[in-house]
Amino acid sequence: MSRVSTTIILVLLCAVVSTPLMAQTAVTQQDLIQPDRATPAVSNNSNSISGFASDFLHDQKAIWTSPLHINKGDFEWLAPTAVGAGALAIFDHRISDAVKANPSLQSPSNKISNVGLIAPWAVPGTMFLVGATTHNAHALETGRLGIEAAVDSEVVMQVLKLATGRMRPNGTDTMSFPSGHSMEAFALAAVMSREYHNKPLVVIGSYGFATAVGLARVGALEHFPTDVVAGAVIGELIGQYVVHHHAQLAE
Repeated sequence: MSRVSTTIILVLLCAVVSTPLMAQTAVTQQDLIQPDRATPAVSNNSNSISGFASDFLHDQKAIWTSPLHINKGDFEWLAPTAVGAGALAIFDHRISDAVKANPSLQSPSNKISNVGLIAPWAVPGTMFLVGATTHNAHALETGRLGIEAAVDSEVVMQVLKLATGRMRPNGTDTMSFPSGHSMEAFALAAVMSREYHNKPLVVIGSYGFATAVGLARVGALEHFPTDVVAGAVIGELIGQYVVHHHAQLAE
């Protein structure tokens, strides 16, 4: 791999890793679950189809109207995120051209992408089933929130893709922006890191996996770097919102 391509991929890595850290400022300290307090068990009604549908509709309303409720504090992280994404956009095509010059990235990137497509659904789905069968309220809760975050991300992602119509780097279609894989991976990471905030391996592993998925989408020439960054930020915020909203309902 050339020195130029190595440098720009490292820049992308830093950008993707930094997005959840910046987005965390959107949630206040009081909103986070305290380390010495168990996660409240989700009610049977919340686990029902009607309960999930109600939460989903509430989520979508809050997500799509969120720009109307931006406050001064939000700009503390929104501004640097927007500036960083704008600066990265300048190098979008250069990075993709560098990736094209290194075809060895294609195979591993495609493999990671395949895992990234399944994991945001398989992980919470498995946790939900295990929690239900073993009566583990925390696993059940995490699984439910993970599925909810994945569904919310899927809807937002599809709408934005149709609205923007950006051509992929490989020219296959106009569904490049934002990266759905990255959005769902970071939404899952946000849920996992907050439900298991006292387990560093879970936090690091969740965001490490999400970052690998984002990089793989660039390496597979399915997305430009800004597609990945945008997907990561939106997914992080959706995951945060789902956990925060549930915590409010439980109080």
